[in-house]
Amino acid sequence: MEELMKKYMIIVVALLSVGIFVYLYVRFALPLPSALTEAPAPTTKIVSHSGLLLYELLAPHQGRSSMATLPSISPHLIHATIAAEDARFYKHGGVDWRSILRALFQNMEEQTVVSGASTITQQLVRNTVGTTMRRTLKQKIKEALYAIRITQQLEKDTILEMYLNRVYYGNHNYGVEAAARGYFDKTARDLDLAEAAFLAGLPQAPNHYDPFEHFDVAKKRQERVLSRMVSESFITEDDAAAARDEQLILKQGVEYPVKAPHFVNYIIQELQSRLGDGLYDGLTVYTTLDYGLQSELEALTKRHIERLADWNVSNGAVLVVDAELGDIKAMVGSVDFFNKDIEGEVNSVFALRQPGSTMKPFTYALAFEKGWNGATIIQDEPVRYETAAGTPYIPRNFDFEYHGSVRIREALANSYNIPALKTLEFVGVPALLERVRTAGLSTLTEPAEHYGLALTLGDGEVRLFDLVQAYSAFARNGEAVRPRAITRITQNGGAIGGADEIKTTQVYTPEIAFMITDILSDSASRIEEFGLKNNLELSRPAAVKTGTTRNFKDAWTIGFTPSTILGVWVGNNNGAPMETITGGLGASPLWHDAMERVHRGLKPAEFVVPTGVEKRPACYDTVAVCEEGFEWFLKNDKHMAQVPQEALLRIIKPFNSDEFELSSYVEGNARELLFEAASTATMQQIKWFIDGKPAGTGRKIWWKPQRGQHIIHIEAEGQDGVLQKSAPITITVN
Repeated sequence: MEELMKKYMIIVVALLSVGIFVYLYVRFALPLPSALTEAPAPTTKIVSHSGLLLYELLAPHQGRSSMATLPSISPHLIHATIAAEDARFYKHGGVDWRSILRALFQNMEEQTVVSGASTITQQLVRNTVGTTMRRTLKQKIKEALYAIRITQQLEKDTILEMYLNRVYYGNHNYGVEAAARGYFDKTARDLDLAEAAFLAGLPQAPNHYDPFEHFDVAKKRQERVLSRMVSESFITEDDAAAARDEQLILKQGVEYPVKAPHFVNYIIQELQSRLGDGLYDGLTVYTTLDYGLQSELEALTKRHIERLADWNVSNGAVLVVDAELGDIKAMVGSVDFFNKDIEGEVNSVFALRQPGSTMKPFTYALAFEKGWNGATIIQDEPVRYETAAGTPYIPRNFDFEYHGSVRIREALANSYNIPALKTLEFVGVPALLERVRTAGLSTLTEPAEHYGLALTLGDGEVRLFDLVQAYSAFARNGEAVRPRAITRITQNGGAIGGADEIKTTQVYTPEIAFMITDILSDSASRIEEFGLKNNLELSRPAAVKTGTTRNFKDAWTIGFTPSTILGVWVGNNNGAPMETITGGLGASPLWHDAMERVHRGLKPAEFVVPTGVEKRPACYDTVAVCEEGFEWFLKNDKHMAQVPQEALLRIIKPFNSDEFELSSYVEGNARELLFEAASTATMQQIKWFIDGKPAGTGRKIWWKPQRGQHIIHIEAEGQDGVLQKSAPITITVN
């Protein structure tokens, strides 16, 4: 027992000794962070691939981040900051142990991080000397020790002043003076209660509460800050109510030199997600941007959108990606970053929008995996589907015409809707959804039944950024590459981590990717819809697809050469529809000129034919003839071109389950219904049967309706003498 007591006493003495040593060291020996008193460290610079400075993140006491003394700052902002960040600021010794225990219990209770406990002093330490890539336990302990030492050495008001001059408020504003001028065009002294509470809420998550992009979210954060101020007795409930009701007017225009602002903002967001929301001095961030190309495409985009002004088009976006490495060579997020009238600061490269017919190639690629190819025949004819809600859905082609028996090559090249829907029926919506997610369309998060067959026509919302990534699978022999922007990061001259890796994903085989690419680059096959001369034709081989959404809200053109993928979106950031502007009319002229600029001075390159495909005559397994011309087949597929069996003989009018009112129905001959049939292969005389009895012959017949429910089918012999029967349909006459 005595031995055990001795061991306990030794442990207690050792712990007390360590505690006393740490206390004495922190109290008397631990030096203050030199960054608090030294001249500012070098600023962070974002440069192009050639080293051209795009933007410089200024140190707190430089440029827009002018220093402000505590007496020159609105008391409302001081009180709002304390209420929002550290209510016991004037009571604790740099580390608020009470808040740490409260946060610990809350986080344990919720089994996730729901509350933090960093004091203003700890945040000051982090903003001043926190240059590590990740916040480790060692780093947090270091912050706490520094916070205690700073509190012992400096007055609380001095600490608060330092904090308010260094904290990040978003949109390149560091410190209260820069934030007051940047958001409200006034000094920190002149901020009223509503404005002060609004600004005080931003540092917690500057990107999330960005007033220009997420004003409503920032406003709710302001309301929470006001409530905290009431709880801390800084203001009354009446004061808070008046501040909540005050209309905040943000400053129009931004005053800072920046090249390629949308791209720069993207880089800053990427850095903040990797390094945290604080500013890290001394970084040089090397990017993939070709600023010469960028500046020309900015001007080109502006000219093209101005040309479309009479059609209610105010904005456009362009993304250029190198096909080999995925490097972003240019990113035009809008016509004018600084134009508030068109919401120019919004980067439309990352805006969620319906993609229209740009989804069709992914559908046909899956069908090619199941044995189809460009020579497969499909029927472009009237069809009707039932929606999940039980209502009928009758799709139409863009030209409101039906084109009968068409090859997949023509169906995709001319962007016919009905063949695409039939193809998706064949491959299945879940399969398409899974594959496009693999390709990069990560925003399509709903289950397959939410989208239905309309997925191939552009239902769901995607980003131009992701659509370009998905199309890279066709450009890169079936392997998609994620667009990357940061090639290297250095800090104070030494390289650190954080650069973008080259990330690729195999989506299709090289053979399937090539077969789709060959169709998208076939100018002859799209003459029916686009004419002989159009903006999809370049001075070199290029594959391209257009897209237009319902009500003409969005127009797209996505295309590629062996070296470059380029996507264009045209529309309005406020969601207003354009006036009958399509992808072919609105986006493709810009796409054409942008592609020609990108490839200026480069030799034309052909798409490489993979070893697993070969050209063969387009012969069909249901007819005894071969069409003129050849088509690409998989070498291991020795079948002839297919005609889907369900399309051999069909009733296309009326639709299954149609109901008619006898008293009111008149079409052609008085009180008679028109029945119409369609067939893929050559058939002998088509015979109609109603309720099992002969009712007429020919592709079209007229029938005098009789009340009741009727079952209709048709029969005909093919050239081979085999009798073909259609699927029966049922109609009701009331």
